[in-house]
Amino acid sequence: MDAAVVLENSKLESFLRWFQANGADLRGCTIRRSGREGFGLFSTSAKAGATDGVVMVVPLDLAITSDEGSAGSSHGPRCRELFEECGVDDRLLVMLFLVVERLRPSSLWKPYLDMLPSTFGTSIWFTENELAELEGTTLHRATVMQRKSLQTLFDGKVKRSRWGALKWR
Repeated sequence: MDAAVVLENSKLESFLRWFQANGADLRGCTIRRSGREGFGLFSTSAKAGATDGVVMVVPLDLAITSDEGSAGSSHGPRCRELFEECGVDDRLLVMLFLVVERLRPSSLWKPYLDMLPSTFGTSIWFTENELAELEGTTLHRATVMQRKSLQTLFDGKVKRSRWGALKWR
């Protein structure tokens, strides 16, 4: 087994111990390698979960939100001020939280952060066949909408002039 796979398996085991120690319960699913990179959530039963239909329980304490980014940390008060007074997008607060926690050697979030991908991917780059696999999901609808939005933005900002040169507005 190659060293990268051993390291990723170790990270997954650490994450699962942390996840369950913090109250998460994988009832009708498991987390395992999915494709070349990353991990996925897979059903472990034909019924997709326990008799109540719940496949996983995650405590709210494990939800990273903009409130998390502004509470309980040294950067929290300034982030809250930016959010309330300057209209900073709450996604920025989450990003700041993740960056700060990644830098803290004793972060509670280390097992989770170690599981995050090291490369960026997005469903807007999916092939039509890959996108078809998402048919009927919220991600499919969001991807189609984002593609249309980007196309409209491109069409509105970049036009060919009558001489064939790109013209920026």
